[in-house]
Amino acid sequence: MNKRLLITLTTAIFLLIATMIAIKLAKGYRPDLKNGSLKATGLLLANSIPRGAQVFINDKLMTATDDTLNLSPDEYEVKIKKTGYLPWHKKIRVQAELVTETNARLFPSVPEMKPLTLAGVSQPLVSPDGSKIFFSSELGFWVLEMVTRPLTNPKPKKISQPEINLVYQKWGKEKEIEDVIRFDKFPLEFQQIATDSAKIVNFSPDETKLLYLAKENVEIPQDLIPKIPSASSQPEERNIKANVLYVYDRKEDRNFKIHEALENISWFPDSRHLLFISDGKIKIIEYDGQNETIIYAGIFEEDFFAIWPDDSRLVVLTNLNPDSPLLPNLYAINLR
Repeated sequence: MNKRLLITLTTAIFLLIATMIAIKLAKGYRPDLKNGSLKATGLLLANSIPRGAQVFINDKLMTATDDTLNLSPDEYEVKIKKTGYLPWHKKIRVQAELVTETNARLFPSVPEMKPLTLAGVSQPLVSPDGSKIFFSSELGFWVLEMVTRPLTNPKPKKISQPEINLVYQKWGKEKEIEDVIRFDKFPLEFQQIATDSAKIVNFSPDETKLLYLAKENVEIPQDLIPKIPSASSQPEERNIKANVLYVYDRKEDRNFKIHEALENISWFPDSRHLLFISDGKIKIIEYDGQNETIIYAGIFEEDFFAIWPDDSRLVVLTNLNPDSPLLPNLYAINLR
């Protein structure tokens, strides 16, 4: 009887220890043979669009995306590279027992460019929902729906000026109501600061972030919401300065400096990037102010650009023959 009890107790203790070790391993702990213990590590989920890119940690090639790495808690220089694409890099702090994602978006270094119109375009205007481009030509008013079709590009359809006006009137009323609902989801103290000391530019498509322009110097208080695990480790700025653009993330209570005041800036459909014009080039930057990248450095007119709703293409207005007296046309630039 004592022998059976001993075996039962030994088995129970073994299972308990094995379970505890399994839980620790699942949290990122790894054996430390030197000290004879389990060492806490963090998990870096190295993911990218497109996949299959090389992952460098402190300039050492470690793996390819998508993959998960166990790393000791520390700050690392992470670079992600793929042939034919612009490189991505960021300093990332890995924390014990937590998962940190790279969420790297790579853009083509030599993108393909195709015409969307042939008869000339003037005064292009993106629809309020970002799905259409209205424009005029010598033949009247037109609308181009930015839809993705296999093998073919969408063709412009004729439309009247009153129809365009109606779209914007309807949108203006709807946006006013929707923005109140979106804004109400943000912490009350931030709402007060944004109302009194800033100009709201736009909400991210997923409604979790707000792009705004500070009108005066003010400090955003700490801990407006309870801290969450695996929040962004990128440096934030809570002492905001006048005439500077910022993004506030309501899910993580983080505030990031983007740029000095810009006339033309808009959200990328993934809610993680912003597109803007600077120094005559179209650039993209992550919402935390990192990875500013030039995605189009060619000639374009009227400071116009639009992004395809599925973020597969950038649309610009340009004339590939600058000396031609003809009107420019809309061109789609591949972003994948």
